[in-house]
Parts: sequence; C-alpha cells; structure tokens
Amino acid sequence: MNERLRVMIVDDETLIRSLIRMRVDWAALGMEIVAEAAGAGDALAMLEDVRPDIIFTDICMPAIDGIEFSRMVIERNPSIRI
Repeated sequence: MNERLRVMIVDDETLIRSLIRMRVDWAALGMEIVAEAAGAGDALAMLEDVRPDIIFTDICMPAIDGIEFSRMVIERNPSIRI
C-alpha cells in the first residue's frame, strides 16, 4: 500500500484555503491535507510536528511572504517540495 503525500496549505485568506481544500480531489492524487496555516509564521511553527511532503503557499502574505517562507522551509528541510 502506498502512503499518501502529506500536504500543508499556507494562505492568509481563509476562503482561498477552503477553495484549495475543497476543489482538489486530494485522495485521487495520492495526497492528504495534514495542516493549514494562515501565515508563514504559523506554518513554520508547526512544520516539525506536521512534517509535510508538499507545501502549497501563497506568495503575497503579510509579515513573511511566500518566497521568503519557501527559502526558510528549504533551509530547514530541503526534502519538502513547495
């Protein structure tokens, strides 16, 4: 049995996170959403506990944008795909 890829969604807009969660057939893609975060700081705080394989992130977010967040994630865990 294949393990599902663990997905984290990071977006400061609740509606966008909800649409991404609902409009994609995650199971058909062999994925499961294991966490959502409203910003990069929240996502970084839960990164070690959640251990996602893939992160879908917004680029334009307050405080830490998606580009900087991606750099920080890759620095901590280069195996995570963004």
